[in-house]
Amino acid sequence: MTDLTNVFDLETGADKGAFLHLEHPVTGEKLYTEDGKAIGIDAVGVDSAQYRRKVSQMANRKMGKRQKNPTLEKAEQEGAELLAACVVRCHNLKFGDDEMTPKNAEQFLLKYRSIREQLDEFVGDRRNFFNA
Repeated sequence: MTDLTNVFDLETGADKGAFLHLEHPVTGEKLYTEDGKAIGIDAVGVDSAQYRRKVSQMANRKMGKRQKNPTLEKAEQEGAELLAACVVRCHNLKFGDDEMTPKNAEQFLLKYRSIREQLDEFVGDRRNFFNA
């Protein structure tokens, strides 16, 4: 009989997190600073305890509240809130005078849809966190 413990242990890698190297939203080229440093985000995955805690927190907040007139803006806000909970560290993400950090990630994810889309795809792809 084969031990499948490592095959199905998705939590360990997701909790550890991984580096998302951001890409240009139009060309798809990986982004670097002027001095050659990678621009990106360390994030945990959807199987991480951190992600699951945030989902639970958001679900508990909604319980008993019937959402009236859901809007695109509300959906984007909730998506950004959930993804911001996955951000562990930001690398070389500067917008004008502001740097993206785990503490202000939600506001940046709302403002920069391309980053939000890349992060959403990244945290949901188990291959990014699985150590075969």
